[in-house]
Amino acid sequence: MAAVALRVWGLVLLLGSVAALPGSILLASASPGPPEQAEFIRASQNAVLFQLTASVILGLCLLLWADAVTRWFIPETPSIQVGVDMSQLLTVGLVLVGVGILIQGLGDSVASGYVLMRKPQGAEPGPLSYLWERQSETLVRAVVDMVAGTILVLGRAGLARGWAQVSSIVKAG
Repeated sequence: MAAVALRVWGLVLLLGSVAALPGSILLASASPGPPEQAEFIRASQNAVLFQLTASVILGLCLLLWADAVTRWFIPETPSIQVGVDMSQLLTVGLVLVGVGILIQGLGDSVASGYVLMRKPQGAEPGPLSYLWERQSETLVRAVVDMVAGTILVLGRAGLARGWAQVSSIVKAG
């Protein structure tokens, strides 16, 4: 089970790296601008490319050697027989992935909230406009991650029950 979890983690790392690759290529091909900013921009580009490379290497290692890593870090225990079928395992796996995605969304929300808290007193646009100008990508990613994570964690039935409860509270209030 741990080896499967490691492989899933490796696959998530690889897919995230592949998804970030177009943006990284565009960033690397951008003109550096003024000479005093060129070194800073180049260092940022190198950091992004290094992080992508490290994610790809870690993802491949987890995919290829998940069994060996599991044997090395997790001691052998007696096997147990649990009456679980594949659909139940899939449900548990989707909930775990949903929790991970939800946590990423919450992290992005906190980052956006921090930017909003640091807004200067005399800043002209309203809070949402200010946040959208500075953190649009993070804000969109946070919303998408939180919605997708909630759907994966609660499922269709849980989402319908939750919506019914929220609707009844709003109507009563």
